Amino acid sequence: MKRILVILLLLISFTSLHAQEKENSNVLRAGTSLLLKRNFNFRENDKVFAGIQFQLEYSRKFTSYFSLDASFFKSNIKYSYLNNYSGTLVPQFSNSYFYGVSVNGIFTPFKTIKWLKLGFGGFAEYSIDYNSAVSYESYLQRQRNMIYGINIPIRFYIIDFSKFDLYAYYEYEYTDKVSGADKDASYFLNDAFGLMFGVKF
Repeated sequence: MKRILVILLLLISFTSLHAQEKENSNVLRAGTSLLLKRNFNFRENDKVFAGIQFQLEYSRKFTSYFSLDASFFKSNIKYSYLNNYSGTLVPQFSNSYFYGVSVNGIFTPFKTIKWLKLGFGGFAEYSIDYNSAVSYESYLQRQRNMIYGINIPIRFYIIDFSKFDLYAYYEYEYTDKVSGADKDASYFLNDAFGLMFGVKF
């Protein structure tokens, strides 16, 4: 009888630990960030343009030092650049909306510094640009592009409890190819600074 009781207690303990680990292995997060995009503007300067990005993220923790995160994001930004009209470069202004997904592997590189996490992954981004050229006052064009690239997130955890977390992050994005009619409107470097709040389940 005692052996059965001990076995039952061990099973209950193991089940509880397993359930707790399973409960804490998933995180659903939401947050916002300041997005900085760089490209050559119509004055032929390498200029930085600022926008806002909103993001939803699902994270699956596989080990204490590795998780896989999938994100959906939406951003809006206004910027200027040179466009090519029949061999003539024309100053143009754009109001752009971006919708995208990203997948990142997130690592804890140092066991003693658990509040710091580094990542590496890729993203795909669909943009809708509403463009107007200064030499055509009534001209307005809607343009669509697909953008692919790599991103490197760095996270600084402010809170990391059993049921929720909060981290500040910096994310660097790089792309060298834009699928669309207008290659002059492409940007090559992005920086994002933001906060993400997550609920673990």
